[in-house]
Amino acid sequence: MDIRAREGDFLETAEGLIFDVKGVSHPAGRIIAFLRYYPKIDGKRFKDGIHYEKIYSLSERYVFLEKKYPQYLFYDKFSGETLQGIPTEKIKKIYRPEEFIKRFIRKNQIEEREGDSFVLKKSLNMLKLIHAQSGVGYDKMGISGSVLVNLETEESDIDLIIYGSENARKIFDSLSKMYQDQLEMIHPYSETEIMSLFKFRGKESNLNLQEFAKIERRKKLQGIFNGTEYYIRCIKDRAEILHKYEEIQYKSVGKGTLSGVVTDDTEAILTPCKYLIDASKMDGVNFSGKLQEIASFRGRFCEQAKNGEQIKASGKIELVKSKENEYFRLLIGSYSEDFFRVLNL
Repeated sequence: MDIRAREGDFLETAEGLIFDVKGVSHPAGRIIAFLRYYPKIDGKRFKDGIHYEKIYSLSERYVFLEKKYPQYLFYDKFSGETLQGIPTEKIKKIYRPEEFIKRFIRKNQIEEREGDSFVLKKSLNMLKLIHAQSGVGYDKMGISGSVLVNLETEESDIDLIIYGSENARKIFDSLSKMYQDQLEMIHPYSETEIMSLFKFRGKESNLNLQEFAKIERRKKLQGIFNGTEYYIRCIKDRAEILHKYEEIQYKSVGKGTLSGVVTDDTEAILTPCKYLIDASKMDGVNFSGKLQEIASFRGRFCEQAKNGEQIKASGKIELVKSKENEYFRLLIGSYSEDFFRVLNL
């Protein structure tokens, strides 16, 4: 079995646990992935004769594994953190978004099948739209999320994957034009939809409703397609990953809050996302050196800020060391109190 895995893939273990993969590079012998579904007698989702339950909260995933499956927690010496991950020999099955959609493609056209779920049909239709508008090939696209593992419900979102930085930019530009043209089938969140999103995710952002709404409504990689929420995750292609996991080390130097200006948002549309910044002020831990970037593995921090915008962000300060370079970054999304504000919206 090909054990390579990357952001957007899902892994299944012998116990029937289903994890979603995080990041695009992994330590030798293990895939970093976070628990998403587990078998439960009265679970609300069902496939292959088994009921499953979904775990939403990151902290709840850790608690569940600590109690029942501690073998899927490990101390990662390269990040200095306890992470969730599966030893490669424990992987029963790998679900890959790009392989999933191949079954629907005939002569470079997507064909729906009888019995496909409501959400799957919408996902395929959205792939058709962005393919037609951007020119990006279907071989650089995929469907992730609950649809990928056949655990979707009628309320599930559309969860798409795009591979390659250049393809990501093409699709982002196409979505921007579609929003500008005000197509009926695709649009940003309305005020009502933003309220619903804020109730579900707003507390995690540590922003007030007004801040949250301004940032979320201008994003293009998320919104509404034919009445269903969508999210498009863009990741680097394998050829763009220049370092092996063990070639970069991250050392935490404590928590901090910075104020500054975004100087380069090129990778703001990717997962993991990155913003180069000019930090004007730091509060919290003292360290010697200049903080160069904000990074996050959480999709909700993509498209958060743009070039030239004044920002304030709080998270974990890390020393990043490789053979070629050494610098400090602010990693956000590891703690519940982390935030990323835009001050001049």
